[in-house]
Amino acid sequence: ADPVLLAQAPTPTCAQAVTVHGDHAYVCTGYTGISVFDVSDPSQPQLVDQLPASLHPQRVVVAGNLAYVTEISRG
Repeated sequence: ADPVLLAQAPTPTCAQAVTVHGDHAYVCTGYTGISVFDVSDPSQPQLVDQLPASLHPQRVVVAGNLAYVTEISRG
């Protein structure tokens, strides 16, 4: 089947990686951190949190109530 665009949501910078866990999407947004969206209604994603990052998040893996983030340095 061909993918269909249901909705879009603004992020502070380009989305670089996305992980969906349950009703939430965790979007790595470069040096601005991680944007967390409620996607319980996929046609209307809602920003619920913006998590700062000390470096540059590359990937998020969620297990239970913990999110594990890999980052790269700025240099």
